[in-house]
Amino acid sequence: MSISLVLLPSRWAFLTCFVGAVLAMIFAWKSEAFSVKEVVFIGLILRVFFLPLPPILTDDVYRYLWDGRLQHEGINPYRYAPNDPKLAQYWDSELYTWMNSPTFQTAYLPVTQIGFYLSTFFKSNGLNYYLLKILFALAEFLTVLILARFLSAKALILYSWHPLILVEFAGQSHSEALMLPLLAAMIYAYRQNQPRNALIFGALSVGTKLYPIFFLPFLLNRMGWKKAGWGILVAFLMLAPYWFTQFVPNFLSSIKLYSQWFEFGAGLYTAFKEFGFYYFQADLSKQIGPFLQQFFFVSVIAMFYIDIKKRTEGEIEPSAEEDFWSFLQQCLLILSVYLLTATTVHPWYLGGILLFVSILSEKYSLSWHWIWLSAALPFTYLFYVDGTYLTWVYIAWSGWLFLQLIVENGKLIVEN
Repeated sequence: MSISLVLLPSRWAFLTCFVGAVLAMIFAWKSEAFSVKEVVFIGLILRVFFLPLPPILTDDVYRYLWDGRLQHEGINPYRYAPNDPKLAQYWDSELYTWMNSPTFQTAYLPVTQIGFYLSTFFKSNGLNYYLLKILFALAEFLTVLILARFLSAKALILYSWHPLILVEFAGQSHSEALMLPLLAAMIYAYRQNQPRNALIFGALSVGTKLYPIFFLPFLLNRMGWKKAGWGILVAFLMLAPYWFTQFVPNFLSSIKLYSQWFEFGAGLYTAFKEFGFYYFQADLSKQIGPFLQQFFFVSVIAMFYIDIKKRTEGEIEPSAEEDFWSFLQQCLLILSVYLLTATTVHPWYLGGILLFVSILSEKYSLSWHWIWLSAALPFTYLFYVDGTYLTWVYIAWSGWLFLQLIVENGKLIVEN
């Protein structure tokens, strides 16, 4: 991820507009003055407005187009890193010049790779870029249409009109745009008591980003483990077009390199790292990162154990409605711990959080700490090149902590 210098002179204007858009969204949410159809229509117009933006906030799109072009040349994108001599004939492409991390093999999963392939039918990289933007924006807008089937207008506004969603997916076309409709479809299928469809969409979402795999055991715990075969079948079909003997080692190597070499916008990790610099005059990042990863895995195992125990030892079997909401709460908790323990938290990583926050606001109080973080974290990369990047990391996560521990927990104590 890099920042275009084109944006830097106007970043304060961007900051002002972004904050204003968040406040406008909150005002609309509180006003309850819109119907579901109006929220959907305005959401569509907003996405169309952001479509013409060039990739000024990220260079990830160059890797998307590179992987897509390789597939059109009959080359498996998982086989070689872009700087591999076997791909030397493609080095004169502007995609190779502008992409980040050409020494790493691709870390994008099969469903996203299919999206890249469908976005690169033209010879012109410029045309392919806007084809990719249109396809990704349509996929992400499908999330709004799915949510509109079971959410109120008030809850839908929190996702459909959120400026982070608009900028990162319609504006900058991050690959999570393909994950969000699949997660929404999984949730909707579960809501409609369609276990097979829920498992299929859940498995497909894992084909875009890895973290939804941690949701599936909790889903199966409610729907029955005999249905796991559908997820396995989907996984097989996703991997089949890209499979070769070194697929797993190559992909895991890319993930390992990513986790070891990349860090950005992480709250807990940054705090621990700065603590190490201050008190020990040492860079403890290579110890902190693996420790936080292990903590996350142990946390998920503990959550799953508690979930099983609640369901097996409870005197009263929970209703389908209770199961649905408890599953969403578990997903939000898992994703929260995932982001808290990550070494890299780019703003668009919050797309999944905003999806669950908007749905859960239908039944529970709004998670203001996540609304705050989604409003503040984008400024970390606006000031990354020559600005006060760390200050914005502290502002974003300190506000998150304050709202979570003091305001929201204090409110619960008063209510109880």
